Amino acid sequence: MTDQLDRLKTALYCACLVAASLALGCTTPQSEQAVGGQAQFTPKERLGKLLFLDTNLSTPPGQSCATCHSPRAGFGDPVQQLPVSRGAHPDRFGNRNDLTAAYAAFIPPLRFDEDEDLWVGGLFWDGRAADLAEQARGPPLNPLEMANPDVETITEALRAAEYRDLFFEVFGDEALDDAARAFDLMADAIAAYEATSELSPFDSKYDLFLAGEVQLSEQELRGMALYELEAKGNCAACHPNRPGADSSPPLFTDHTYDNLGVPQNPENPFYSLPPEVQSGRKPLRRSRSGRDRGRSRHVRHVPGPHTAKRRAHSAVHAQRRVQDPVSGRGVLQHPRCGSVASAGVARERESR
Repeated sequence: MTDQLDRLKTALYCACLVAASLALGCTTPQSEQAVGGQAQFTPKERLGKLLFLDTNLSTPPGQSCATCHSPRAGFGDPVQQLPVSRGAHPDRFGNRNDLTAAYAAFIPPLRFDEDEDLWVGGLFWDGRAADLAEQARGPPLNPLEMANPDVETITEALRAAEYRDLFFEVFGDEALDDAARAFDLMADAIAAYEATSELSPFDSKYDLFLAGEVQLSEQELRGMALYELEAKGNCAACHPNRPGADSSPPLFTDHTYDNLGVPQNPENPFYSLPPEVQSGRKPLRRSRSGRDRGRSRHVRHVPGPHTAKRRAHSAVHAQRRVQDPVSGRGVLQHPRCGSVASAGVARERESR
């Protein structure tokens, strides 16, 4: 009888995930060519896209922003066989999962909410970047990512780029004279591109449903109900799916931070790197209680199957151990939404 209940519960849980993903408007990731035309871009935004796609801006050459934030994978990492992203050096790996660049323009600057005792906003998992431009300055100089030794190396690549004249058109004839300034201008242009509708299209089926242009299927409506109900999935507690007070479309995140109780993933190749390389690891955001917390990412346009990276997200709604009311087995419970996952599943992958 217990095994039957376990199987029934698992089936209901999987049905909830599938139906909710349909209600969230998951779509087939688009290619660079299919995601709008460059004709609608300003010169600065067009320059930003060229920089975003340029594989000559790493050391050694071969890695661009789009390598780990591909338009074909919802501006996330298209390589799904690893729990983290591989750097320009093939033997180096990031310490956390990459975050999608899609909709990142709507993340507010980091602040601490005194009333809720929560950190809110900021880019990267730990919120250390205040805006898109500051975030864009991180990976090019990170030895685990694009691995450039200094801004002079990057500026030399910019001076040799085919789009150099466009760089001058946007920022002036002296834009590449000073390496530090050129680096900041590069990040500024990338941020301009990342703020375009190409990365934030708001074109999912759910957006069309909110606009009254399409109807959700019966299965999708059931999924949305499970997603919202506090006694069921309660996903909306951290990933709200209703329009804002100003009728703005939902971002499916409240930008807050949670300690999800997921232990280190022993399969993460970052942990096999030399200590001197690991030393650059940034801590996650701390609450006043001192617990490490990671930012709740949005769940718009989640690409790909449930492989290594997506198992990391589906397994992390866990914080404190409780007793499963159906099986009586130990489970882990999310601190705010109350949803549960088996302890074995929660240990399977580490969230970046």
